[in-house]
Amino acid sequence: WSIQGQDTVPLVDGPTTVSFTVDPGCGVFATMVLDGDSSRDSATGVDLETINGAPAPGAPLGPTAPVEVTEARFNAAGGSAGRLRVRGSVNPAGSTASLFAPGMVNGNVCSGTLITTLPTDPNDGEFKFDSGSGAFASDPGSVCVSSGNGSSADLVVILE
Repeated sequence: WSIQGQDTVPLVDGPTTVSFTVDPGCGVFATMVLDGDSSRDSATGVDLETINGAPAPGAPLGPTAPVEVTEARFNAAGGSAGRLRVRGSVNPAGSTASLFAPGMVNGNVCSGTLITTLPTDPNDGEFKFDSGSGAFASDPGSVCVSSGNGSSADLVVILE
């Protein structure tokens, strides 16, 4: 097969999923994600990103895994006492977000107590955590979130 030809439209223009099937009726047995533009430079700018959902051997992770923690709030009193809420985003969208509370960045990873691993929105990478009332006996002080791609960020918790 070819990802570029003189008489065809380029088959790769940005992230492109390729599925391999066996007929009859076996369905998809493998997928890969290509990224780039196959219309230029004999398709030399097209990179193999993933095979069956895992990073392709030698595929650079590059700056594709930034984490941003935009909100960390703790209710210390009242009807919501002991409630921790954390929001942020992970890139690329759909990556996982591991929440540590208390937590802080140590090198390129989070240290502290792992609370949960959160799914992120497949469209914008946002994640939200709400522990509910009474889940924490005291303010964790800070939280840290790490992505499945190796990037981490922390934030001081705001008391409410």
